[in-house]
Amino acid sequence: MNKGRWSTTMANAWSLLALKKFSTLYESIPVKGITDTTLDKKTDSLNWAKDPAGREISFPWPKAKEKLQISHKGSGSPWATVRSLAAIPLRQPFSSGFTIKKTLTPIEQKIKNTWSKGDLARVHLELESQANMTWVVVNDPIPAAP
Repeated sequence: MNKGRWSTTMANAWSLLALKKFSTLYESIPVKGITDTTLDKKTDSLNWAKDPAGREISFPWPKAKEKLQISHKGSGSPWATVRSLAAIPLRQPFSSGFTIKKTLTPIEQKIKNTWSKGDLARVHLELESQANMTWVVVNDPIPAAP
């Protein structure tokens, strides 16, 4: 699935049928009542009468390992999407697949040690992957001169 749809009309039709069947089996009872969430002694509640589409509940990052508790009192079975966001200080360059090193070597410069419009440069890209890759596209446009 890409951007909420499958790549073919047939796949979209099958997914629509599968989702309708799933919804009939597992989501036939409307969600009503209150859902309570607790993390690190902080609690928030969602009242489905006030927020029928649900809403986001956020907690600050706990100082130590804590359990997230979600309980629902009422009818239906609400869904929960849980994600964690954390800022970790970056102490060295981070790579998650490819490492790219770019080297520009001046060949001709109008003004030595200064880049100007019309200068010539040799561009060397050094790529390293963590796994074998079948197809790779490298798009490295040259920036326009100021």
